[in-house]
Amino acid sequence: MSQRKTPILLRQGPLSGRIHAIFRYTRSKAANGCDIINASLDGKEDVTADFDALVCELLFDPDSPKIIEQLDGASRSGVSLTEAEREEIKKFRERLIVLVERHNNEGHGRG
Repeated sequence: MSQRKTPILLRQGPLSGRIHAIFRYTRSKAANGCDIINASLDGKEDVTADFDALVCELLFDPDSPKIIEQLDGASRSGVSLTEAEREEIKKFRERLIVLVERHNNEGHGRG
C-alpha cells in the first residue's frame, strides 16, 4: 500500500458551513507567512453527513460520559463555573444542537 504525498484534510466551508474532505491540493505561504491551501475543484468531497454521524456516534456512545447531561447541568449553574466558562459551554451546546438537527434532517439519521 502506497502512502499519500498529501494527507486528506477536513475543512469547514467558510460560507456554507459544510464539511469537506480535501484530497487534491497544494500548500503555499502567503506574504504574511500564513499557510494557504489551494484545492482543485475536483479535489474535494462533501462529507458533512459522515462527519455528523461520527460526531454523534462518539458523543452518544453508551460507554462515553454523559456529556449532554453534564453540559445541561453546567449551563444551568449547577456547577461552580465562571461566567465565561458557562458561556463557552452554552455556545458548544448550541453548536451541538445544530449538528444533531442537521444530522437528523439531512444526514444518515434522517428518517
